[in-house]
Order: sequence, then structure tokens, then C-alpha cells
Amino acid sequence: REYYKPDKDDNALIMAGRHPLYPLGAPPAGGNIELKDQDLEGRAYYFDIQYKYGPGTIGLLYAYQSGDNDANDDTLAGQTGCGNDFRPLYAAFGKYTDYTLYGASNFWMWSAWVDHSLTEDLILHAAYGYMRRLEKPQPWFGRDGWMHAYADQSLDYGQEFDLGLSYKIMDNLTYQAHFGYFWAGDWFKLGSNDLEVGNSYHLDHTLELTF
Repeated sequence: REYYKPDKDDNALIMAGRHPLYPLGAPPAGGNIELKDQDLEGRAYYFDIQYKYGPGTIGLLYAYQSGDNDANDDTLAGQTGCGNDFRPLYAAFGKYTDYTLYGASNFWMWSAWVDHSLTEDLILHAAYGYMRRLEKPQPWFGRDGWMHAYADQSLDYGQEFDLGLSYKIMDNLTYQAHFGYFWAGDWFKLGSNDLEVGNSYHLDHTLELTF
């Protein structure tokens, strides 16, 4: 990862990261069994622009993680991401929630967030994000022996709103609580207007002890 950061006393902060992929060897053939091997390719990056105001910080984040637009060519794309520690939203990037993008590729997103200190020990967090797929899912062979695809599937992945708090109980003990509500997009309707899709939420609280 690469970061650019002005002087620590400045109000502005720009963070950026990129994750290229340097493959060794070749994977097995993909959707086209006539391919002997495929090249690996992947691009992922993000920008997080932050501004400090009095007791808090506001930020605007954009992230891009490439997908694969053709499983039958000789390039297997979308093979890298920003990593499993890239979790800008609680539900959409949670390990245990439905519809998660945790460790995934093939999407772009933006998010606006704020961290506000009510007191020296209590910090509140809020965020809103929108996610969209880059490529439609690849066709697949069904058990009936026919090729299947969702030709009319939307790329709209969903939206999320987050709330969180962090309270420092002692110098080395902090209580944290996180809530995220995810509105599933039309991507999950698989091209059908008749399919009803539910939403998802994330809720957790932890005690963090540092040594």
C-alpha cells in the first residue's frame, strides 16, 4: 500500500492505496476448456480524502476492484483486491453478514463518513455508502447440460448506512459498538422483477484491551 500524508498538524489528509498483482505460473483453464492456461490480472485501488474540523473528521472514500468480463479468453481478471482488512462499511464488508463484499473483487464504491468526538473519551461514527458491480456474472453450465446466464441482471449492488461509537474506559481498554444496515440492490434479483430480496444488517460490540 502507498499513502500520502501532509504534515500531522495540517487539517487535510489524503490516503491512497493500490494493489497490483504479480503472478507466477498460470492457473488452469477457465470457462473455455480449450485454453491450456490463462494469464492472471487484477487492479484495485482506493482514495480516502479526509478533513479535520474541531472535534472531528469527515471523509470521502472511493474504491475500485476490477472484475473479469470474459471467462473464455486467455486472461483471468479480477484476481486481486484491497485485502481482507479493507472494511469501510460494517455490513457490506463484514465477515458474517449476507451479501458481503469481504475480500471480493468486481465492484466500485463510494462512501462519505464522519467521526465526531463528543468528549475526549467518546467518539461517534456515521457513514453512508453506495456499491455497484463492474461486470455481470459469468455464464455457467447447469445440471441440465445447458449454458445459463442472467442477461438482464442489474449492476446495482446496494447501499448502506452505519452508526458506531467508541468509548475509552481506561487508557488501555476501549468499548466499541457498530451497527450497519444494508439495502440490497437489484443485482440480487438476478434479472427478475418478480424476485423479492430482503435487506441485511450488522451489529456487534467489543471490548478492546491493548498492552
